[in-house]
Formats: sequence, C-alpha cells, structure tokens
Amino acid sequence: MSDQSEPLLMDVGNTYVHWALGERFGQFLSRHMPLELPVELNEILENIKDVVLVSVRRANVQEELLTLAPTAQWHIAHTFPRSILSSDYDTERLGSDRWVGMLGAVALGLTETGSAVCLIDAGTAVTIDMLRGRHHIGGWIMPGYRVWFDSLLKETDMGLDRPDSPARALGASTNHAVANAWVSAVCAMVALRKAEMPGLSVVVTGGDASRLAPWIPDALYIPDLIFQGLGFWNQHCKAIV
Repeated sequence: MSDQSEPLLMDVGNTYVHWALGERFGQFLSRHMPLELPVELNEILENIKDVVLVSVRRANVQEELLTLAPTAQWHIAHTFPRSILSSDYDTERLGSDRWVGMLGAVALGLTETGSAVCLIDAGTAVTIDMLRGRHHIGGWIMPGYRVWFDSLLKETDMGLDRPDSPARALGASTNHAVANAWVSAVCAMVALRKAEMPGLSVVVTGGDASRLAPWIPDALYIPDLIFQGLGFWNQHCKAIV
C-alpha cells in the first residue's frame, strides 16, 4: 500500500489525465474546464507532498492542475539529460511525453547497448519512436483510433460506429474496413522497421494498446510505461536538468 510520501505521478494527455500513486491508478477528462476530479484523487491531493507531471496540453490545464494542490512541490518533466537519452537533434522539438515513455523503456532495462526498440503509444494520437540503445533515431505520429474515425465522420456521410475489436484482416463492412485499416497501418509501419532493424523489440502502451498488441507479433504490452518513465525521471533526471 502506498503512502503520501510517494510522489503523485500525472500524465496530462490530449483527452485524459492519468495518475498513479504507488499501486493506485486512475484517470479523468482533461478536455473539460474546470477539471472534474474523482473523489479518490481529491483526497490524495489534500496531503500530497510532491507531484511529478508530464503534459502535452497547453499551459492553462497545467495552471489549473497546480491550483488543486497549492502546497505540493510540482515537478514538470520537460527537459532530459543527454547523458541518459541522446539524439541527433534538439530534444525540445519532440513532445516531452515521448521522452518520458523512452525513459520508461530505460527503467525497464529495454535499452541496453546493442538493442533496438520500437515504442508505440496508442492514445488520441499514435506515436511510434525508434531507439538504438538509448539513442532516439526518429519516429512517426498518426491519428489514434478515435480520431481516425472522427475525421471521416466530419468529412463524409458514412455514419460510422467504431468497432470495439479491430483486426488486421480485410474488413467485410465499412465500419470494419475503417477500423482494420488503422490496425493494419500501424502493423505495416512496425513490419517496415523490423525488416530494416533485425532483432527489433516492440513495446505497446496507451489507452488503445490492447487493440493493437494482439496483432503485432511478440509485442510487449506495458500499460504503465509512462509512469515507469516518470518515476525514473523523478529519481535520476530531476536533479540533473
């Protein structure tokens, strides 16, 4: 059981805020202002001492979050030491949530020298990042499952309903053709990188990871990767940056 001396970890996404404290996890909508917090989190915020946060949202959401626990020390993961993760470009040009996910891979021992890792975070957007050891070589971003559908709903009269379980097979209906194209697109990207990088390990995380992981051979499904990364940043990076 966790206690209030542990840091509260928060991942502020485009649609939801996910939080973790020890073995407790939860989420709430981040698109609604003011933010409506679950009772359990309100109770935690009354006594919490430290919050470690990563965010893809604009400053107004972060500012509102900070008012929820004004006596806590807030630590925002937005810079990352090159002694731990490297790249051939300015790291600030890449979303901090992606770097935190990479730190999660470091924390889990997936980025040892000579390794090749593909990290897939399937949320509102799908981010795909490639690592050789602890060196980021680039990535892709495409619409997430919901956005993939909503973009067609806005531009057509299809009247689509999102299937709960998309597959990699050819679709036998319009709905499944759209759904399965999303899965197949991600799988094709992974297959391309596997052909170019023998021995590539694939990690899948994010809200729609359970829809993708079954269709990617030997994929590791790690739902708490972002929290592994936030914990690592708090322990090993906070004092450096």
